[in-house]
Amino acid sequence: MKLIIVESPNKIKKIKGYAGPDYEVAASVGHIRDLVVNKETGSIGVDREHGHALIYGISADKKDVVANLRSKAKAAGPGNVYLATDPDREGEAISWHLCQVLGLDPRTTKRVTFQEITEKAIKAALAAPRLIDMPLVSAQEGRRAVDRLVGFTVSPVLSRKIAQGLSAGRVQSVAVRLIVEREREIQQFSDRFTVPVVATVQTSHGESLSARRTAEPFATLAEGQAYLQQVGGSRFGVASVEKKPVERQPQPAFSTSTLQQEGVKKLKFKVQKTSDLAQKLFEEGHITYIRTDSVNLGEEATQQAHAQITAQFGAGQFQARQTKNKDGAQEAHEAIRPTHWENATAGDTPDEQALYRLIYTRALASQMVAAQYDQTTITLVPGADAGDTYTSSTRVQTSLGYLAVYQDAEEEASESDEAETTLQHPVQVGEALKLLKLETRQSYARPAKRYNEATIVADLEKRGIGRPSTYASILKTIFARQYIDTGSVAGKKLTSQVLTWQDGQVTTSSKSETLGADKDKLLPTATGTQVTEFLEQNFPKIMDYKFTAGCEAIFDKIAAGTQTYQQFVPMFDKNLLDWVAKANDLTPDRAELQKRFVGQFEGAEMLIGTGKNGPYIAHAEKYYTIPEGISPATLSEAQAQAIITQRRQTAPREVGQHQGKPVVVGQGPKGVYLKWNEQYFNVPANTAAAEITSAQAVGIITQAQAEVAKNVLATVGKYTVGRNEWGLYVSDGDVKAKFRPGVTEDEAKATTVEQAAEMIKSYKAWKKKNAGKK
Repeated sequence: MKLIIVESPNKIKKIKGYAGPDYEVAASVGHIRDLVVNKETGSIGVDREHGHALIYGISADKKDVVANLRSKAKAAGPGNVYLATDPDREGEAISWHLCQVLGLDPRTTKRVTFQEITEKAIKAALAAPRLIDMPLVSAQEGRRAVDRLVGFTVSPVLSRKIAQGLSAGRVQSVAVRLIVEREREIQQFSDRFTVPVVATVQTSHGESLSARRTAEPFATLAEGQAYLQQVGGSRFGVASVEKKPVERQPQPAFSTSTLQQEGVKKLKFKVQKTSDLAQKLFEEGHITYIRTDSVNLGEEATQQAHAQITAQFGAGQFQARQTKNKDGAQEAHEAIRPTHWENATAGDTPDEQALYRLIYTRALASQMVAAQYDQTTITLVPGADAGDTYTSSTRVQTSLGYLAVYQDAEEEASESDEAETTLQHPVQVGEALKLLKLETRQSYARPAKRYNEATIVADLEKRGIGRPSTYASILKTIFARQYIDTGSVAGKKLTSQVLTWQDGQVTTSSKSETLGADKDKLLPTATGTQVTEFLEQNFPKIMDYKFTAGCEAIFDKIAAGTQTYQQFVPMFDKNLLDWVAKANDLTPDRAELQKRFVGQFEGAEMLIGTGKNGPYIAHAEKYYTIPEGISPATLSEAQAQAIITQRRQTAPREVGQHQGKPVVVGQGPKGVYLKWNEQYFNVPANTAAAEITSAQAVGIITQAQAEVAKNVLATVGKYTVGRNEWGLYVSDGDVKAKFRPGVTEDEAKATTVEQAAEMIKSYKAWKKKNAGKK
């Protein structure tokens, strides 16, 4: 009997069925060994005294797994063991570790890989085994060693200098820096505006056409007003009409990173959830291997896509494409694609099915013809001034192409430089147009958008930081460390002045707009900001984006065999120890830190300090937390005064009574809230805490109560049983725990207090455990 060893137990049944009766299949359940940490000897699993060799031990939870594999490997014999771990560096390393613990020779043991779990792929792999790729193993060990050295050497410095329990990581700290820097950029963004001009004219057929002035916008409203008075009343003419066909090309099939990004944008999944679901789809044999940098399909897959596109959409809709992969991409891998093109749906759960459909349609669309449009650009001039031009454009779709199967995810809205209008009757060159309205206004520049999980993944990949297969775990770690959080920001309300010429008169009006508002974005916490600032000051190399990307490039060279572990890891560690020594010398331990005097306010001192909840301002026996993204080290007297004033305005305050109990409005890290009867209620976006009246607050609570009452089926002690769009649930007023599938309304109504309490308890435990997932 021959033995195939895979990583996941979920693959066993399917692979055994494909391999045939001569094979037994067993699983290592991931890694079986880990670096040994010994607090007594100070060992961190990297032997600094002997060439930085890695010290491994069998993981405590894998001893039974290893014993079982040893027994099976012995029974099969060394020549009949096939190591079929995943086709990447981690998988290669696991195969090598299996050789070490099972007494197999890595120079002769059979190694097999497959990009998909299909009968054809499994049989082809077993028919052509290879040997373990030791450069790939060395690259994995290099990354493991460097990550261990950074984590176990720098983290103790953070504990001594800032607070106990803090940690640093080669990639995680750089990821947090991106989020902190984006917040700094937004906080430091100054209000500035330009004054563009837009004309609304009437064609000879009575249709309205909007066009934007092409010249640089004015710098001041006074300039805009002078222009309106000069040009208002002019007859506009059509200077040119340019009509041309344009194409919109499909995006390539998914790589690991682009699947994670699109999962966030289109399905609203977190990166971790997308990765977990994709892994299940791979193990079930529905899609190809999910850790890949490639965005191209293989020749056979392209032919299969051709057949499916022709069958579904007709001849002429197929167009084979190959996209240049990024530097360092694993060309041997394909993009993520379906394994059975005839299956438009697959997966055991609605979420799996949704992700499969996304992968299927994206792969199909990547081999389809472009969407076709007719684009018309109209150029207008006021009066006889041919140099003063306005443009308006319109685009009409003439052929769906790939859009018949896949709609691209909408990006965040941005202001267009052109006005768009659709006309029923085309205008002609030389046609005179009546000016209906000429408008200019203050157009405020907008700060950068905060990251969400999709955009942080895109930026990490663009900069070459880490590897897409690690992004889910990176995000999970920095969430768990409470260095970042997900939240919404109300932004800053500004008033834009609008000047309008109409019917011979220039009138002034105003328009309110909000800058810097974001919903459900990644925000740095006070701790994350503080740790980032310390690391930037004391470990600039580790926090340098190019240095971190350079490490990845070196790991790639080790994998290619052009550089070695010994050429990189010892030198990296030598530099690391030098950086640690300097940090220890230059910065005092936290026990030595004193509160920093920053100035006076209302006759009392303002002192900057750091507590367990992050940096704060102490003033007149009260403490005010310093907002995320603001550096305590550089905080000025004026900034501190502004923070105290702002914190007072947003501090919880009673705005009235409802049913005899106080209604409190406040503002927390995630926005404005209402609290009544120990319950919290959401407040509409962009509502300032100071503006909420008693009537508004009671209205919000009453509406929320009415919505809840519509769904309530029964009351069980302090718990309620209800139904919403996701099904039956029990609630304690804080969370809703779903009943298992198949439970009827009558069964749900019969729930006892004890059962309800147990459901809520179990749900909260599950929610805490899965805090990094959606």
